[in-house]
Amino acid sequence: MKPKTFLGGIVGLILATLLLCSTLTPAHAQDGNVLPHPRFTHLTTDDGLSQNNITGILQDRRGFMWFATRDGLNRYDGNTFVVYKNSPNDPQSLSANFIHYLLEDGQGFLWIATNYGGVSKFDPITERFTRYQHNPDNPNSLSGDLVRCIAKDRRGYLWFGTTDSGLDRFDPTTETFTHYALDSEGQSVGEIHAIVEDSQGDIWFVGTNGLYLVNSQTGQITRPPATIAHHLWAIALEVTDI
Repeated sequence: MKPKTFLGGIVGLILATLLLCSTLTPAHAQDGNVLPHPRFTHLTTDDGLSQNNITGILQDRRGFMWFATRDGLNRYDGNTFVVYKNSPNDPQSLSANFIHYLLEDGQGFLWIATNYGGVSKFDPITERFTRYQHNPDNPNSLSGDLVRCIAKDRRGYLWFGTTDSGLDRFDPTTETFTHYALDSEGQSVGEIHAIVEDSQGDIWFVGTNGLYLVNSQTGQITRPPATIAHHLWAIALEVTDI
């Protein structure tokens, strides 16, 4: 199964427009009944949200909604917000308030990619954060603190895409990192915008230098032939077995 890439910009605008049109157009069930128009509730800082610039949304296994912003992490239970922010004197607080990406793993931990704060792992039981940040004196640390995206694979590994330090694979069991900064030709993979695992367990990622494939068996990074060379912003898998 090969991923499809989308170039953002105009394509994203077209997709958003089509989605909006399909949402606002009355839907007809098989029995001919017309479904009602959707009703929207507008939530802002007036309702307790930490900031109105939302960078990510996630619903966890308990049903809570999580909203990432440029000024904190927000948990919403349908009525009220709980806001989590960085506290300079608390090493178990959120590592940075500017958040790029959210992901829930198989154990229910929430992983947060931040702007110059590395990655934070949130434990929903203790409501404390564990930080994973770059340490220039430790080659086993995160390769860079500006993390754009996160993905998880079937083996339990987490993948972190950075802006200036390549791709990192993290083993939660041993808490060790494997770094992928160069492709098979010795060229930098550049800034990474999105990561996805395919049906074979291989990892695909896109960024400023184009599309790349990480072989799950060898760890080798290659650039598939006949692909756009630069500035890809998103990647998705085409489902063909429905």
